[in-house]
Amino acid sequence: MSKYKAIITTAGAAKIAAASAGGTQLKIVSMAVGDGNGTLPTPNPAQTKLVNEKYRAALNGLTIDK
Repeated sequence: MSKYKAIITTAGAAKIAAASAGGTQLKIVSMAVGDGNGTLPTPNPAQTKLVNEKYRAALNGLTIDK
């Protein structure tokens, strides 16, 4: 069974830090998934795109677990 993983990229972490420092909210408006192009890629925070993106959709809701 495959294991799925989400990471915060370097670019994402910078956006979170800037929003936090400026007292603004970061609006996450979409999500995307890729298939690794047939292999299981090792997630890398320096990535700027998914490996073989297959689907992208707008979010209609987002909640934060506390």
